[in-house]
Amino acid sequence: MEQENLFQICKWRWLKPSEVFSILRRFGDINIPEITQFTSLPTNGDLFFVRKSKFKRWKQDGHSYISRKSGNGTREDRERYADEVDTIQCAYVHGSGMCSKCKMPAYGTCSTCGLPVTPIKFHRRAYWLLKEPDIVLVHYLDEANSDWALDEESSNISSISSEASSLMNVEPTEQIKKIEEVLKRLDMSEIPCVSIIDFSPEWADITGGSKILICIEPAIMVPQPHLLLCAFGNVKVHVESVQLGVLRCYTPVHDPGIVDLYLLYDNKEITRLRKEFEFKEIQITVQAVRVKDWWNQSTQDLSRELAMNLEEEFSLPIEPELENGFDEEFFLSEFTNIIGKHSFFNLDYKGRGILHYLAALNYSKCIRLIGSDKADLNKKSSDGKTPLQIAAYKNNKESILALLQLGAIIENPEDDKANGLFSALSRILSDFQNSPVDIESRVQLIQRHVRTWLFRKQFHDIRQAAKTLQRAIRGMLARKHFKYQKKAAVLIQKTVRSWLLSMHKNNVC
Repeated sequence: MEQENLFQICKWRWLKPSEVFSILRRFGDINIPEITQFTSLPTNGDLFFVRKSKFKRWKQDGHSYISRKSGNGTREDRERYADEVDTIQCAYVHGSGMCSKCKMPAYGTCSTCGLPVTPIKFHRRAYWLLKEPDIVLVHYLDEANSDWALDEESSNISSISSEASSLMNVEPTEQIKKIEEVLKRLDMSEIPCVSIIDFSPEWADITGGSKILICIEPAIMVPQPHLLLCAFGNVKVHVESVQLGVLRCYTPVHDPGIVDLYLLYDNKEITRLRKEFEFKEIQITVQAVRVKDWWNQSTQDLSRELAMNLEEEFSLPIEPELENGFDEEFFLSEFTNIIGKHSFFNLDYKGRGILHYLAALNYSKCIRLIGSDKADLNKKSSDGKTPLQIAAYKNNKESILALLQLGAIIENPEDDKANGLFSALSRILSDFQNSPVDIESRVQLIQRHVRTWLFRKQFHDIRQAAKTLQRAIRGMLARKHFKYQKKAAVLIQKTVRSWLLSMHKNNVC
């Protein structure tokens, strides 16, 4: 950013993280004042440095900000920006729109006390490097001015977009020339920012692959669409335009938590205000998985799901569903076209990856074609199954051989140590790697262990059900026996009381 434009820009938008990094690293060489006291009330667009060691009360600037829920002190929200070298701490407070003395809502000046009132759209942000916390960059912005600047710019951009849209009925050759002229007039570097007015859904699973629709304002035309990105925190994904003002992207694999959602063009942020997006970890219960083992579906259904996965993940133009599904040769041709351009690490919305489907379909040629460089051979689906396990469940010998030869490894989770399945498979795999001669017999041994493991788990479920039923019956019998004993005791007590009462009457007489 040109230094002469910096103070002008600060009057209608917040600084971008890249700009904050640049300013803090150039402290001492950039023409931004450093203050040691407030001579007047800070206003919209003010930008300056303070040193905490020299100006300890820099937060007491005379404005009234939103208080904490407890009522003590000012509420201060925080977030961090990070790049390859440094990390910035950002702290920001919000105008309360209330008089600091009488605590009554007001606009401009309190009619009762006469004190200035900070509007709710007035904010203060402070930035400092974690390795240099004494030097703080402070920025004040009234977002009401930001809204005005955006509306003015939006009208200019909308006129250009409308002009481009009106060219749809022109002859094709003339249409291309005129659209190019319109796009030349639209310089993304001159667009201050866009606003994300809505996006759906507002959260996604951590496994990634969920489709997100983003509505922006103004509805701009992008000269070079491949430079437009959507960032989920520090992870960036490509964006495609569905129509003017509507963008589409797919969520990446991410750790659970809330992250910033914003847009970039040519690696420069163009979002006026960031939105919050949440990644959640969706857990599928073991009982639900046992009810329906998806890998036991028909070949037609599995191949169709795999084709849909490829269509959504890599935007492949898959033809309408075939009556008998898709064979292995079809997927081989598709993988050959994209093997060098894409990776296969993501899971679909059902929590399954490409290798899980291939293992269930026994498409060993496709597994070998993808290899271990483009996919994680040991990645677990949402139900906790690796491709090697699925191939073993399905008795798919070719897929088992392909996965073992590529280096698939069997882990040993805590909940399965008792039945010994995974430790046995680990020993078999170790023997296989040392002497891969008798491959067929080792595959059969793996399948035998898997069948034994499945039988044990089924027996365990039946045994647990029998124990539950026995406990219920014993409880019922005990309650019934107690009821009989209680009835007998009451009858005995009634008889004794009657006998004692008759004896007492005879003595009285």
